[in-house]
Amino acid sequence: MAFGGRAEQAHVLFLSSCGCCLGFSVAREKRRHASEFPEWGMRGRMKQLKRPERVWLGLLMEPAASQGDGKTYTLKELSKHDGTNDTTPALLLGLNGKVYDVSAAANFYGPGAAYSKLAGRDSTRALARASLRAEDIPEADGQAVDASELTESEQATMRSWEQRLAAKYKVCGRLI
Repeated sequence: MAFGGRAEQAHVLFLSSCGCCLGFSVAREKRRHASEFPEWGMRGRMKQLKRPERVWLGLLMEPAASQGDGKTYTLKELSKHDGTNDTTPALLLGLNGKVYDVSAAANFYGPGAAYSKLAGRDSTRALARASLRAEDIPEADGQAVDASELTESEQATMRSWEQRLAAKYKVCGRLI
């Protein structure tokens, strides 16, 4: 596969006939643009694999997003996790029906931080529109955002945010 680039390494897993997983590295040629090759990270470098189960037959596959411990949150319950309540210290953020524990990034989502408006809220519309306006963040007594009401471009932006959050934070439940 010559695409006019330099060779890079990719880790591949094979399931042998005895059911064992065998892993090895193979050289793959970098395509002309990183966007043509989804498993390439920024500047065409292979992303560091923390979990080999993401690789199957040479293709990067994200594991199914965990729904946490099966806990469900209403907007009212989620609003208690904005960092201002001492009895619920976890910082939670809702996005597209999932609830992420963003406590590790209190410097971004904690009280007084740049994105504090998103903590304890359904931030689907706000992140999809790259907006921190009040009309894009539903109140605790409102309804969760239905992603189907977003434009195609906004849905693509929302999916990008979902991937970022899923890579950094644990899904601790779902938003109803």
